[in-house]
Amino acid sequence: MRLYQYFKDLNKKIFIYIFGISSIYFFCELLKNIFYNNTDNVHYNNCIKLLSNNIRMTDVYKICENLNNISTYQKCFHNLFLSILIISSLINLNKLTNYKYWLVSHLSACIYTCMGKFKIFQFSIDTNTNYDFSKIIILSIFGIVLLIGITINLLYKKVEYKYIINYICCYSTLFLLHRCISNNIVYHFHHSLVCIFLSYFFSDWSIEDNLWSSTINYYIHSILLGIIIQGLNFFHLNEFSMFYISNQLFPEVLELLKIYMVFIILLLLVFIIPYYLYKNQSVNDNEEIENDLEIPLLVPNFN
Repeated sequence: MRLYQYFKDLNKKIFIYIFGISSIYFFCELLKNIFYNNTDNVHYNNCIKLLSNNIRMTDVYKICENLNNISTYQKCFHNLFLSILIISSLINLNKLTNYKYWLVSHLSACIYTCMGKFKIFQFSIDTNTNYDFSKIIILSIFGIVLLIGITINLLYKKVEYKYIINYICCYSTLFLLHRCISNNIVYHFHHSLVCIFLSYFFSDWSIEDNLWSSTINYYIHSILLGIIIQGLNFFHLNEFSMFYISNQLFPEVLELLKIYMVFIILLLLVFIIPYYLYKNQSVNDNEEIENDLEIPLLVPNFN
């Protein structure tokens, strides 16, 4: 009965998150079509005219849509499905929420979208960005505020260390893979990726908790989720790679074998060998315990 109740509560939380994420996603799709999306785009139409003579039209539409960030229902529904998978994989959804949480998430997505209309906010954290005075000021203000919040949570609240470690390990592995192939690596910190990482430091909250620190975490986590979904909706999902190398580098059998051998060696060193060492140690410890238990039986009783 307890197990049934646990899964019942868990499914309720997951369904609330799925509906909440979908609601924010379609809200962002609406904002994108109001402010940005334009099928009468001159570049989009020129792209179709230029490519239609030599490429199949089905491929022409896909290419021109991606190049000019044009939305279609196929692309919208496909990205929604992937967005739910990404968020449910990278963020802990095992928390109860209420209407305030989702209202703030919608509002943060809207505000972030409107900010993107101003030239001063139209920049990315990547290799090719030229950081002038205004960009440095903006990054410094947000960085100081977030650093204060992160420090407070590290000292006085719980942090999602498991998710942080998994996040760092995944992208460290991805960086090493790129580094094995090329020294010329371009980095791009997608704002959704940054917000996902930041959310791990503001995850200690509950709707039943009235402490000011929990309330602040609650609203910051809600704001970050809205920005995460906005980024997933507005931009290509391949930007989640964070690191990029030249598209002119193609896989070769010898290089793939080297990478595969490295993974096999790491698998042996990190998982298989420690497992057997721990297993043998456990067997030895059990044998010592059994011997210790048998010793008193060998001592004669003089009473």
